[in-house]
Amino acid sequence: MAYDLMICRQALSGEVGIFEAAKTILSGHSSEDPWDKDIPDTEVLGDLVDAVEREIPQGAARQFWNPEALAQRDKLQPQIEERYREKALRAFQAIIDFWQPWVDSNPQKKKRFLFLG
Repeated sequence: MAYDLMICRQALSGEVGIFEAAKTILSGHSSEDPWDKDIPDTEVLGDLVDAVEREIPQGAARQFWNPEALAQRDKLQPQIEERYREKALRAFQAIIDFWQPWVDSNPQKKKRFLFLG
């Protein structure tokens, strides 16, 4: 959870892009463990990741694409991120607002996570 809070803060400050932040947070949680079911607005993070991955080849699939076609697809990411930016930023803040009190109320955890600010 501490890592999620750090990533959310980095997304809010612009240190990490919203797609990378959403993908990182979601990759650490399974759909069978709905960690975010009580946090408002977080479903948009999955929508953002799905939208980018549907339009832009990821990982090993990129090697099979024509470089010019791939470059054209890559240009879509900023447009997709812009469509989701406001809602994604609200979701990152909602995650912080939901989990930070838990970290603050657990002295041992707070001591370990002081770097999270």
